[in-house]
Amino acid sequence: MKISLKGFVSLIIAIMLILGLVAAIIKANIKKENNTTESINTQSSNLGNNEVVVENGLLKELEGLNQEELIERLEDLTDEEFKKIAYNPEAILVKDLTKEDKFNYAFGIDEMWFVTPLSLGTASSREECEKIINDYAKERGFTYNNNKYVGENDYYYEYCSERKLTSTSVRTRFIIFKNNVLTIKESTNPEDEKYIIENATFAKKDENTVKTVLDLGLVSLSKNDVVYRYIENNSSNVTYVTYKAEVEYGDTGVDDKGKLIKTTYTVDKETGNVSIENETLKDIAFEGTAE
Repeated sequence: MKISLKGFVSLIIAIMLILGLVAAIIKANIKKENNTTESINTQSSNLGNNEVVVENGLLKELEGLNQEELIERLEDLTDEEFKKIAYNPEAILVKDLTKEDKFNYAFGIDEMWFVTPLSLGTASSREECEKIINDYAKERGFTYNNNKYVGENDYYYEYCSERKLTSTSVRTRFIIFKNNVLTIKESTNPEDEKYIIENATFAKKDENTVKTVLDLGLVSLSKNDVVYRYIENNSSNVTYVTYKAEVEYGDTGVDDKGKLIKTTYTVDKETGNVSIENETLKDIAFEGTAE
């Protein structure tokens, strides 16, 4: 089979175009991988060197301190130490954090959506729970196809609600506190969520109740930026204190910013009312993080 010179040239050009296209695809994929890796390293530090440094160094040091020493150390962190903690989602120094009941129900990988418990108000029955869940969906313009009762304990009810989409379904976990544990008035401030902890009144004012409610409502299920929390109990109050590392990611060319905030929640044992005091311990720019 003979190929004319013109045909041969056309074949070479076609091969070169194909090779160029393949090279462009490979280059794009490499760039995507690099961007993804960079994003992981700079924003979550799940797989980057930061986590290794923190885990093997600073975190081990902090984990070996008693409560008094740890509090003093957290309030005297250098900017570089705070940066390492702020970017590390594993930097949670609470050894006795309340965990949710499992109720012999295994949540699958598609059941990771979770609604902050304290934003839902409280309930006295399963019927009230279902109304709260349905109202929550209605306010957001959709409905749940099924509200599955998972279980309950002395503090809360738990549900798994399913919302069917076109080709899949999304399941959402709801923990709703019982109103014989605490009640929460609706907020009158349109900028707030419907229910906030500032408007709560504890019916049970013991240390374990305050710990359970605030651990589940503020730390273990709904937040991953609380570095440490401790509790103090005296004849007048139960005090729950958190140290929270917040990161505000900068736009292109702008460094990220970080805050270390100490928040004190005080539950009055006579009234059950909650007062809150915030103190900003650090408010800095993380130099060198701009992209």
